[in-house]
Amino acid sequence: MLYHNFDIAIDEANTRGYPVRAQSENFGEARGILLLDPDHTAVHEALIRLEDRQTDMEELVRFGTRLYTLLFTGEIETIFQQSFGHARASRDTGLRVRLRIGPPEIAALPWEAMYFPAQKCFMGSSMSSPLVRYLEIAIPIPELSVPFPIRMLVVIPASVSPYPELNSAAEKEQLDQALHDVKKQVHIRFLEGNVTLEQLSDELNDRKYNCLHFIGHGGFRDDRGCLLFNTEEGAADYVDESRFVSLFQNHPTMKLAVLNSCHGASISSTRSLSGIAPGLVTRGIPAVVAMKYAIDDRSAIVFAREFYRKLFRGWDTGRVDVAMVQARNRLSAEVDDARDYCTPVLYLRAREGILFTPQQKKFVPHIPWAKSELHRIKAVYDTYQNNSVLTGNPEDREAMSRLARLETLRRYGQICGAIVACVLFLFSWVGAFDLLNLDTLTEMYSMRLGEWVADTPFNENIVIVTTDQKVEKSWRGQQHPDLLGKLAEAGAKTVAFDMVFEEQTAQDNLFAAAIEKAKARETQVVVGVQKLDEQNRVKIAAEIQRAIPQGLGNTCIGQKLRITQSVPLVVVKQGDSVLTTDFAFSLVAYAAFKGLKIDFNPERDMEKRHVHFTSADGHSSSLQFAEVIRAKGKQWCALIADGDLVGNLVFAPVSTGALRDPHQRLRYEMVLGMPVSELVPYVGGKLVLVGGEHDDVFSERRGWLREKRYGVEYHAEAVNSLLHNISVQRLSGGWQFMVMALLGFLGSSIRGSMSAAPRYKRVIASTCVVFLTFCCVLYLYAAYHLLVNILYPIGAFAVSYLVTGKIDRRILT
Repeated sequence: MLYHNFDIAIDEANTRGYPVRAQSENFGEARGILLLDPDHTAVHEALIRLEDRQTDMEELVRFGTRLYTLLFTGEIETIFQQSFGHARASRDTGLRVRLRIGPPEIAALPWEAMYFPAQKCFMGSSMSSPLVRYLEIAIPIPELSVPFPIRMLVVIPASVSPYPELNSAAEKEQLDQALHDVKKQVHIRFLEGNVTLEQLSDELNDRKYNCLHFIGHGGFRDDRGCLLFNTEEGAADYVDESRFVSLFQNHPTMKLAVLNSCHGASISSTRSLSGIAPGLVTRGIPAVVAMKYAIDDRSAIVFAREFYRKLFRGWDTGRVDVAMVQARNRLSAEVDDARDYCTPVLYLRAREGILFTPQQKKFVPHIPWAKSELHRIKAVYDTYQNNSVLTGNPEDREAMSRLARLETLRRYGQICGAIVACVLFLFSWVGAFDLLNLDTLTEMYSMRLGEWVADTPFNENIVIVTTDQKVEKSWRGQQHPDLLGKLAEAGAKTVAFDMVFEEQTAQDNLFAAAIEKAKARETQVVVGVQKLDEQNRVKIAAEIQRAIPQGLGNTCIGQKLRITQSVPLVVVKQGDSVLTTDFAFSLVAYAAFKGLKIDFNPERDMEKRHVHFTSADGHSSSLQFAEVIRAKGKQWCALIADGDLVGNLVFAPVSTGALRDPHQRLRYEMVLGMPVSELVPYVGGKLVLVGGEHDDVFSERRGWLREKRYGVEYHAEAVNSLLHNISVQRLSGGWQFMVMALLGFLGSSIRGSMSAAPRYKRVIASTCVVFLTFCCVLYLYAAYHLLVNILYPIGAFAVSYLVTGKIDRRILT
């Protein structure tokens, strides 16, 4: 989060009260008077109740509200409300309240309990309004770039009577528990037992530390803050603030001290800046967190866990004021004792709240893309700039240049990202992304939704006959001839066997004779083929081929990702400078049923994606298929070889219920047992597709579900599309690009024109565009069977919207 500073300075009392000066970065200065008597009986009693843990949350809110109304009065409240409103106009901006209190009797009050009525929260618990005690000291923050892991020294002196005994092992266990989530970011060293001041001094001189965590007893003696250490003999050594803080004067790597002792944050009520915590800040430590009151174990664990996790990990690494807000927020939520919320106190001299920034050891520098991380980098930059003003150190200016270069690299990265997005969408124009199978999935869902909007009816002239038994070669001698004979006698116009008859058998002549008899009854017969022989000709029993030389069809089915939606309608092969053509089983069955002759010229029709037909009376007609592709490498169909040209028909799906309607679906065995007279209403004048359910099984994805489909059902769907003169067409590359360009323009326009509008309005506008796009896609499919791959247009809209937003927020703004 990006913070503006709001400074409140309280000066020594005069005859009217305590003069207050407020300084806003955006709205100037205001002055007022703090009318507060720290020795008033009501104030004194409230502080005693707070000290003795006799304050509940309701009373703490009242006390905090009273502190707020006393401090924010008149013009000060006006510019504070203006500054806060200005900061919160952006969701990622806040207002840091910095207290600069001179009179010691005022500084001794628990200002951390101040309650913000407008936001209905304690001021220091909201990320939008961090509260710190700020000391304006003209000392830079040295060695800002720190290598990880952070080096932490934990000091646990032994307790001495009359203080209660500290369980050193338990204290270590609690701290380990609190630091569990940041073990990789922190290296801990313990100094425990009889800890003397000299031992602490030697440890600080022997090793460089970044953080000190003190666990022990503290208090005030002779109006001076002190911490309890040990002598060589194990007796009590009351180390006052002057002795303790002098240890840290020459340790520039020390960034933070956490004093987990009672009264570690307390200061003298008679001497300004008297106390251990402010004394450490004055001597050079950028930030000190201390406890104003005694804190129990559970609260100490919650505080340390949340504080260190936020300080050492994530986008706000190194921002102590943000870490303090997070810790206070969790204390107020997880701990029952209301007083523990205002127990931790942050004393700070780091102007932007930055104590350190992780030292980068990567060859390629980390570029801040996220807005939260970008705000932290800006705070780091401002800290280096402040250091440079104070010292003129060239290393600080070099660090500033390094951060500026990263920012420039980030901006160019965004521009390059937009260019790359355009290039990738151009690749999609030529189908390059179909390697990821996203095209196929998107088209499948578009077709399923289109089918739901306008279902394709199953033509009443199609009848399916299936068997769940394994079809043996011996069936050519009895079952197939009997079935074909009955169907022909019942008046079936065409019988198409979705089966292959590749191997020669002794029964082939019987089946061939049945075919001749059916033809004599004017019933056309079609059989399927799937393989080529050694001479590169379709593989089929010779006698059957002689019986129906023109009734052979390729039974291959196009399937990708278990989504079956196409058949290779025509396959053009190049052999000895002569073009030969294989036709799909469904196409041959359709032509036989309609009494048409397929008139296909590869050189003429392949480029135009047309199949021409000629009727017996000389009339011609044509059908357009969806696409032409050149086969490369090993193919899923044995009839298609490397280099063949394949014209695919994308057929309109038919519901499973329609395909398995008992009026148009008969069992093979039932047909054999039915009298011809009963069979006539089912098959008379119709196209009968005969197939098996034993081996020819597919598991198909239909939307989110999977269902079992049979090869004969797919051929029925393809024939159904041909009978309805439906050929699902994909939107041409040029039009697809135009749709992408239009959606991309809309995305940029909505984000650019509505940059000042609330986020919810932009979301509503974007949702409407996406919804209307889906509606248009469904309408085009339902009305014209035109298939639009919606993946790339919506992607163009989203990328254009996001890139425009990033440019608007991070470059233009």
